[in-house]
Amino acid sequence: MRSATYEELNANRGTASEFMTERRYLKNITPKTLAWYRDTFNAFSDASDALESESDIKQRIVALRTRGVSPMSVNSWLRCINAYFRWKGLNLKIPRMQEEQKILAGKDELPLSECLAQSVNELGSKNGAEHVHGKKKADLV
Repeated sequence: MRSATYEELNANRGTASEFMTERRYLKNITPKTLAWYRDTFNAFSDASDALESESDIKQRIVALRTRGVSPMSVNSWLRCINAYFRWKGLNLKIPRMQEEQKILAGKDELPLSECLAQSVNELGSKNGAEHVHGKKKADLV
């Protein structure tokens, strides 16, 4: 009788519950991380065997997005799902969704025209000149 290899044992690893228990006691994860794992598996538990293949995961993502779940939430859950696949020994990684990039203006940021005017004024005052590059400062603003 031959003994099983590590890869064979990992391929037979099982449930999400076992994954969370192992992470809790062997990786010493925080209660918030454990709650995140539970939320992730709950989001994917509505579909039967939703964690069995890449196509199952993608179908579940479509269903979640159709319900109005944001790409940021889906990406968060995919981080957990990919960790679960690594733990199981599966050679499967689901790519993250593209998220909308929001550029937030700071409270102290000035519009470009005001920044340029301020730069011209500072440049002129440093040189003590009323003219910059042959033009009056007032004309540059």
